[in-house]
Amino acid sequence: MQFLADLHPMIVHFPIAIYLVYVVFEVVGLFMQEEHFAKTAQYLLFIVLLTSVLSALTGNQAADMINDLKLNNYENIAIEIEEHESIANLFIWFTVFLFVSRTYLLLKKNLIRKYRIIIAVISIIGVFLIWETAEHGGKLVYKFGVGTDLIKEK
Repeated sequence: MQFLADLHPMIVHFPIAIYLVYVVFEVVGLFMQEEHFAKTAQYLLFIVLLTSVLSALTGNQAADMINDLKLNNYENIAIEIEEHESIANLFIWFTVFLFVSRTYLLLKKNLIRKYRIIIAVISIIGVFLIWETAEHGGKLVYKFGVGTDLIKEK
């Protein structure tokens, strides 16, 4: 499905940007101690979860299209795709864990400062995961030409 594969470069930037904004709201909410920061953080995390899954779906389509091409350096590309996918999937499961934990604490009306500090610290791990995912995705584009018209010429 060429259409979904072509959407991947446009969609992947949403979970990256929104997750970083989420972390800012999570951390600032600790210091400001206003309820709207915690609520906004929850909404942002939900949007991150949705856009991450959409990014993975479109990315899988893009990877399938690369598998169909006969490329000279396919082994190197396949290794990089595998790394990119693995870290992206880890980020999605990490986000699910974070979202479920926050939702549980919110529903139990137990999202107290102690738990918010723990969640804020844990959420910084997600920044590392998203950084690594983006780094591997960048290598695919800038080193191997994946997702560009250049790769079709090889």
